[in-house]
Amino acid sequence: LPQLHSLFQQPAEKVAVGDESVWFYHRQPFGRVTYAVRIGPDNRVRGVEQRLVEENIKKIQGGKTTTSDVRALFGPPYFTAYLPLKKYDSWEYKFFPGHIYDWKVLYVQFSPDGLAQEVLFMDDPARNNLDNDNNNRLLP
Repeated sequence: LPQLHSLFQQPAEKVAVGDESVWFYHRQPFGRVTYAVRIGPDNRVRGVEQRLVEENIKKIQGGKTTTSDVRALFGPPYFTAYLPLKKYDSWEYKFFPGHIYDWKVLYVQFSPDGLAQEVLFMDDPARNNLDNDNNNRLLP
């Protein structure tokens, strides 16, 4: 698989899922996509998918989905934080679900037992700040 390394550099993370190895490539914090390259036991690529999509967000079930499940679905989070009042770990993923100017943020919050408790999917405030900065900058 040296071709993948020359094309994408090193994966951000490798996760074993069933009989496959999933290699995650993302461009965060600047990019808003995460590609999952599925590698079979025969070391052949089985597929390449953009994982940060609404269809996959809907797979997260409160009280059932684990940190391992989310990691296998989306790869490593862009940012993690501990919420001391709730005693939750929060994982953040930045993405755009459609148009390049439609910036979103996904937060998945986990209780101490490692189960997803809250899934927050919202507009990215960073996009709003660009719209309001009065410097007439063009977005990428």
